[in-house]
Amino acid sequence: MRIHAKLLAVRVGSMRSATLGVFAIAALGCNSNICAGVATCYGDQASQCQKVPGCAATPGCMMSPVLGQDCPMATTEAACAPSGLCSWTNGACSGPCSTAKDQATCQSMATCSWSACTGTAKSCDAYSADSCPTSPLGCYVDQSGGIGG
Repeated sequence: MRIHAKLLAVRVGSMRSATLGVFAIAALGCNSNICAGVATCYGDQASQCQKVPGCAATPGCMMSPVLGQDCPMATTEAACAPSGLCSWTNGACSGPCSTAKDQATCQSMATCSWSACTGTAKSCDAYSADSCPTSPLGCYVDQSGGIGG
């Protein structure tokens, strides 16, 4: 931040120099880490559930995380529709995996995976990079966020 203050304190004689100074400030110091990814409770082991707020060690069937967010994670009709696999009914988003109640039925469905964890994880962008609940298939810290990244 001290570099920013020194660059701003320099008296600039022309608009071109001022523009270059602004770009220099952006390139030098606006890199920021952000929490990104698709929030998911998916986990192979119950111990993974504790790492993601909103998830519990309750096994269940969910959309395979490589296909995107599990249908019940969508809290609005607009967020529910984009995948084409989910449908909005009676104020809730559900999908094909919601109907499977046992592991064998779940694994017989091409879009579904049996998970040791279920629940509703908060969106990754709701966290700062420092508090990002990283998981193998969910949130991660993106170190290229911001200008100049």
